[in-house]
Amino acid sequence: MTEETISLHSLSHFASLFEIAVGINLVFAFWNSLHNAAIKNFTCISEGLSTTLRGAIGDTYVDSRTSLDFEELKVSFLQNLKLLSAIAKWAGLISTISMISLLIFIGFNQDYMVSTTIMYFIIFIAVCTSPLFIFMGNSYVSYAEKRLTTFSDTHLRAVMDVKKILV
Repeated sequence: MTEETISLHSLSHFASLFEIAVGINLVFAFWNSLHNAAIKNFTCISEGLSTTLRGAIGDTYVDSRTSLDFEELKVSFLQNLKLLSAIAKWAGLISTISMISLLIFIGFNQDYMVSTTIMYFIIFIAVCTSPLFIFMGNSYVSYAEKRLTTFSDTHLRAVMDVKKILV
């Protein structure tokens, strides 16, 4: 029979990391321009594509099915980004509250030890919450941009084909 050794780590040795994580997650949760950056980026991209379509189609773009379909797609992506932004804000707050609670716990139990797996989990929550949501938001903007660009390109080619036929 083999004995497995469990490595234990003192939570208090990581207190400074948890303090920094509180600051980072708190800034992310309350600094609106940071967690709304993906929304602003997407809005800029979609307005540019809409302007391109409007220029190619002309005056009839506003009432066209292309315009309505583009707006519907754009609104759908925008709603998803806003939901992700709201979730990110709450995740940052929950992470901050968790780290503050952990710091209070460490203050009363300075010799408390946890296993390596639990320590990795706590460090992941402390360090990766905000960057993970920023990455997810930017990745979703890239996905949405590709979808809107494909939509726009398809309709632009169709307009060009119709113009060739009519000329």
